[in-house]
Amino acid sequence: MTSSSAASWLRSGLPALGIVAIAAIALIQLPAHEDPSEQATRLLLEGTMAVRQAYWASERAPMTGGLEVVAAGQALRALRELAVTHNTKQSWRMLALAQYILGVEGWRESLARLADAKPRHTLAEVDRERAMWRVVLEPDQAMSGRPVTETGARPMSAGASSQTRERQRQMAAGRRFLDSLDLGWFRHPARAALCENHGFNAEARRHREYALRASDHLTIAVVLAILAGLAGMGLWFTLALARLAMGRDALARYVARFPAVSHEHSRALALAGAAYFAGLAGLKMLGPLLPRSAVAFLLDGRGDTTRLVLNALIGLASLLPPLIVLRVAGLRGRKRSAILGLTQPRLLRDPLAAIAGYIAALPALALTLIVSTALFDPSGSPVNPAIEEFVAGDSAMVKALMLLMGVVIAPFVEEVVFRGILLRSLQPHVGVGWAIVLSSAVFAILHPQLPMGFLSIFCLGAAFAVVYRVTGSIWPSVLMHAINNATVFAYLALALAD
Repeated sequence: MTSSSAASWLRSGLPALGIVAIAAIALIQLPAHEDPSEQATRLLLEGTMAVRQAYWASERAPMTGGLEVVAAGQALRALRELAVTHNTKQSWRMLALAQYILGVEGWRESLARLADAKPRHTLAEVDRERAMWRVVLEPDQAMSGRPVTETGARPMSAGASSQTRERQRQMAAGRRFLDSLDLGWFRHPARAALCENHGFNAEARRHREYALRASDHLTIAVVLAILAGLAGMGLWFTLALARLAMGRDALARYVARFPAVSHEHSRALALAGAAYFAGLAGLKMLGPLLPRSAVAFLLDGRGDTTRLVLNALIGLASLLPPLIVLRVAGLRGRKRSAILGLTQPRLLRDPLAAIAGYIAALPALALTLIVSTALFDPSGSPVNPAIEEFVAGDSAMVKALMLLMGVVIAPFVEEVVFRGILLRSLQPHVGVGWAIVLSSAVFAILHPQLPMGFLSIFCLGAAFAVVYRVTGSIWPSVLMHAINNATVFAYLALALAD
């Protein structure tokens, strides 16, 4: 190969596409299969959500018996798999409570498995816990055959005072027992069972209402999401009618000018992208080389906040290598901002474009979810670590830092990299359309929820890119990305609310 042909080869699109290979290197440390903690998080979310749906359907919408049956089946499958595969006391407790709540036989057998579950306790301790569960879940024999008054109390004979004191003692012990367990939402129906089994029906109804209230909020959120999806379909229908009525050229007036990228600038963007992905791959490979003491500090419970702060700083610092490359290549100031789409933010246009873009993407997201569910087994795809972190977070500070990472830092960094750098580096070689497709594919591949999440994440990436293309600014796509992540966190917060 002569020097001129080599120069021509380097000036081709190959350098820009080479960042895809760098991205593949970054995948080296990504888990190929779901690890036990991720599996536990997924099964816990699936099981808890399904139990709540079935409980809500039975109490709030008894006419929808089919929903209750389907949700109950999903709940029991997920919680049984969680209990069998992880064999923890908490998982067997939740399975037993789910069986009791849904009126399914077998909750006693599930509680019997506490003897062999982790963490191991003495037989006496296990027997004491099982005795307390009988106090909570089995009717008080002393109350049998006695009518209940409107206040929840039962008329008692003169000789029943000792039974009354015993019953009150058992109620107090049952409450203390339930308070000692981290049952989350399950504690409300458990308390309702305790009160009802001991004759305090008014208090039982109050606890059932507590259990339903959080599910009411989640149901409202789901209904709003469905309405937003329908609005998205309406938006597409309106755009189609507008194009028929006004023509394509008339609509083009409302699309911002998308500046062309020269081959010279494309090579600089390709090197910047390669610098980012090389840094990402280096960080993933560096983890196993850290001293065990440092890893232990970052991963133990006391290090949660410190680790999240470090992750936030690393996320922002990951933009330094590509920005340095662009600066060395001569792309700086207004020229760099124009190419990356970092234009002056517009307080009205940018949020409206982000909201409209996200609503328009919802029907396609719903379709990709249906297709992915039909093609792939969810258990074969890992859970996003951010979701696991949010679910496991036991303090407001941890959740606040997760929101900062997921709603502010990650959207900005990822949009600058995948839309501002990667898409624009591909644009001169394959055109805007294929640049959107390729950059969205790399965006999806670099997320851990594969293969289940590929189509949905690809669809989101393409939607972000289209909004970037239409507005000519990266800020609407950053806001749209933030809206999506905030929606996920809001859903998790409602799903875990107790």
